[in-house]
Amino acid sequence: MKQKLRASALVVLLFSPVAALGFFTELQGLESELISWQANHSGDFSDLLETLGKISSPFTDVEDTEWFHPYVTSLASWGLVSGTKNGTGKLTGKFEPSRSVTLAEMLKISFEAAGVDEELCKNPRLSQAQEHWAKAYVGCAEEYFVTVLDRSNVDLNVPVTRAEAVSIVSDAFQDPLPPIASDFTDTQGHPLERYVASAAALKIISGDRGKDGLPTGKFRPYDPVSRAEASKIVFSRLKIEAKKILLSQK
Repeated sequence: MKQKLRASALVVLLFSPVAALGFFTELQGLESELISWQANHSGDFSDLLETLGKISSPFTDVEDTEWFHPYVTSLASWGLVSGTKNGTGKLTGKFEPSRSVTLAEMLKISFEAAGVDEELCKNPRLSQAQEHWAKAYVGCAEEYFVTVLDRSNVDLNVPVTRAEAVSIVSDAFQDPLPPIASDFTDTQGHPLERYVASAAALKIISGDRGKDGLPTGKFRPYDPVSRAEASKIVFSRLKIEAKKILLSQK
C-alpha cells in the first residue's frame, strides 16, 4: 500500500501546501468540540460543516443555498475537485453538480482524498487503462483490491452507481467492512450491501426522503452518482478522518 503520510500529519499533506494548511487550521479550530466529545461522547463534529460552509463558491452554478455547497466548495479549496472544461480544455467556471461521475473520476478523487501517492502504484493490468488518463489511479485501485474492478466488464468511462461510489471511497481508505446488513430495502441482497450499510452507520450517506421530509427507506444503489453526491461522500469520509486525527493528538 502506498500511503503519502500517516497519523497526525495525514491531513496536512493530503492536498496542495496552501490548501492543506487551510484544512488543518479548520481542524485546530475544532478543539473545543473535541473536548466536548471526549466529555460526553455525544458530539459529531457537525460544526465542521458549518465552518467550512462559509467558503465562497468558485463555481457559478454552486449557490450558497444549495445543500451541496459546503461539500463542493471545501473539496475545491483543497484541490480535490475542479470545474468542468469546454471542448478546447478551458475552464467553464461551472461545476455541473448534477452531472454523473465516471469510474475513472471516482477513482481519482477517492485515492487523492485518501492520501495515496498514485506515482508509487504499479502499472495496471486492465488493458483499457494503459492509454487512459487515469492509468495511475487504476494501478492503485488494483493494488488496493477495489471491489468494483473485480469483474469482467470494467469500463473506466461509464458512470458509477451510488453504491459503487461508496465502495470505492471505502476501499481507497482501506476501511474495515463489518458484517452488517443494510436497513435500506433496495440494497438488501445487493452485491455491495455491506459497503452501503457501513457507510450509513458512519453517517457518510443517508437514504432518500419523501416530500414530507421523512425517510423512504431507500438508497437507489443502482442510480448514477452525481458530482454533488460524490463530493458529499468524500467530504463525509474526510470528516471521519479529521475526528480520528484530533483524537489521536490527545
